[in-house]
Amino acid sequence: MLRDIEMCERLGCDGVVIGAFDAAGEVDVETCRELVASAGPLGATFHRALDASVTRPAQ
Repeated sequence: MLRDIEMCERLGCDGVVIGAFDAAGEVDVETCRELVASAGPLGATFHRALDASVTRPAQ
């Protein structure tokens, strides 16, 4: 995914969609932080796959 972000930067994209989960289905926060940092000035949106995550936001 890091190479994809790099390619998006080179192509002049406005942003990227990211997301990473661990084997247990939890959001992999460290990897997501790395991806957002890699995106730099690009907008970063977390993929809708969050809906399938074990980690669910309180409602």
